[in-house]
Amino acid sequence: MRDNPLKRNSCDRGANEEDPRPSRQARANLDLLTKSEPSRGLSDERSTLSTRVFGVDELAIFFGCGTEKIKRMARRRELPAFKFGKSWYVREQDLEVYINRAVESNLRSQKQRG
Repeated sequence: MRDNPLKRNSCDRGANEEDPRPSRQARANLDLLTKSEPSRGLSDERSTLSTRVFGVDELAIFFGCGTEKIKRMARRRELPAFKFGKSWYVREQDLEVYINRAVESNLRSQKQRG
């Protein structure tokens, strides 16, 4: 690892900067969070935490556009996104709702024209 004046912490991607996967410790922490603990009332939160999350690159590929457009839509709140650090993300369930609303809106506008 190259010398960096800013000290890296456990929230960083891991020892290997080129490896985009979360570290073993981060995966273990997520496993602990998503385990059902009725005494703490995590059963409802578990389904939310285990939801798939899409990054800007994945969304750009899915929609067939550039990453800058995805970021711009997120900043303008046109896309149901949230920011973690410097990166934007969209939960799978929010993306499904967004797409369904867009399709419904398109169908309504076509009925009004035709």
